[in-house]
Amino acid sequence: EEAERFDIGTAAHAYILEGSEAFVIIEADDWRTKKAREDRDAARLAGQVPLLAARWADVRTMATTIRARLAQHEAPIPFTVGTPEQVLVWQEGVWCRARLDWLHDDHKHIDDLKTVGGSANPAVWMRGALYSSGYDVQAAMYVRGVKAVFGVEADFRFVVAETTPPYAVSVIGLGPEALDLAEKKIK
Repeated sequence: EEAERFDIGTAAHAYILEGSEAFVIIEADDWRTKKAREDRDAARLAGQVPLLAARWADVRTMATTIRARLAQHEAPIPFTVGTPEQVLVWQEGVWCRARLDWLHDDHKHIDDLKTVGGSANPAVWMRGALYSSGYDVQAAMYVRGVKAVFGVEADFRFVVAETTPPYAVSVIGLGPEALDLAEKKIK
């Protein structure tokens, strides 16, 4: 069940950002049959995420809901007019690499999707996952990467989306103090 929860988030991430199907839909009610487990294991070996058919419906509903909510956001609308899964490589004495979820075409905005099984409430998410998972350092590194590669000071936003109905979504930017602290951690 724990792996399936992460698989739903991973599939939603791929579907929302790329519309791709980096996953395999397994026509089974659950993972208890030998065939379902074999299909699941084969998908994982092929580098794909296995999803039960019922979970695929959940992923589509979640993605549709999240996209509709983001369309109401102020400009620039997250995950529009840009490139998904943009890879940046630069040198800062050592080689650095980042894979940005979404870089807007003007290079001024970076969007990063985080799916959560808990709350997308900004206060809750920032007290919990932001710092405990090192997402503040990730944001600072991505901003550094855009500056190094494109010479642009970019704004970074987390798009935090719940994986359970009603699929609440928050768009969270980091203030200068949070980015300064992350820079100190990097140094």
